[in-house]
Amino acid sequence: MTSKSRLSVSLILSILMIAAGLAVIALLTTADAAFAQDATSAKPADQAIPLTKCTGIEACGGINPNLVADGSCNGDYSCYVAAGPIGANSCNGNRACYAMGGSVGDNACDGVRACYNAVYVLLGVGSNSCNGDLACEETHGTVGAGSCNFSYACLRAGGSIGAGSCNASAACESTAGSVGNYSCNGDFACFHAASPIGNCLFNTTPPPACVASTSTPTETPAETPTEVPTETPTETPTATPTDAPTETPTVTPTPTPTDTPTATPTSALIPRASLPLILR
Repeated sequence: MTSKSRLSVSLILSILMIAAGLAVIALLTTADAAFAQDATSAKPADQAIPLTKCTGIEACGGINPNLVADGSCNGDYSCYVAAGPIGANSCNGNRACYAMGGSVGDNACDGVRACYNAVYVLLGVGSNSCNGDLACEETHGTVGAGSCNFSYACLRAGGSIGAGSCNASAACESTAGSVGNYSCNGDFACFHAASPIGNCLFNTTPPPACVASTSTPTETPAETPTEVPTETPTETPTATPTDAPTETPTVTPTPTPTDTPTATPTSALIPRASLPLILR
């Protein structure tokens, strides 16, 4: 083979290698775009945070992109006219945070219409919350951290949701009032509840935070007082009175009269017959 032929073969191989590399890059780019616009209800904490944001039709229409963190607002109308700010890896899915009325934490509101609003009733979502299709659509008030993670979990809930609550299918759907912390964790646990719900109630399995509140104290109480009490009085009591009583009276009583009575009268009696008549 001549040197000219060898040069031609090397050139052809180089062109083929470049073409193959470009094909791989194009394939990866297409896959990334598809992932960004995919309306998935999986928790984004299980996935690597993409750097893309605001991809999709009007994904960030009406919101300042500077209020959107990396890996967020990917999907058609995902953050359309949302108030923001939007945390990292949040609001991914078609209309995920459409007209969202408040801030969104990290890894939150991922799913189709996960935090969709029509009249700005949802005023804030904590981190790791509202992940699932329609998880917090039209929820009123605020949602605490780690709550409402499942499809329809807090759909149209009528009040604010505390931390660690409503993590199951339709757990707090259409509740009439607020829900406290660590409550309503179970399928349909508080579905259409007519009144507000407190903390640590209606759980299929009690959350650790609720179990800890009924366990032994975190601090060990002191077994003995800080000061040792005295076993005997500080002053020794006197066994006898301080003044000895007198056993006999101070004055000796006289057993007999001081004057001896006379046995006979001192003057003789005059017989009555001898008295004058006038004196009788």
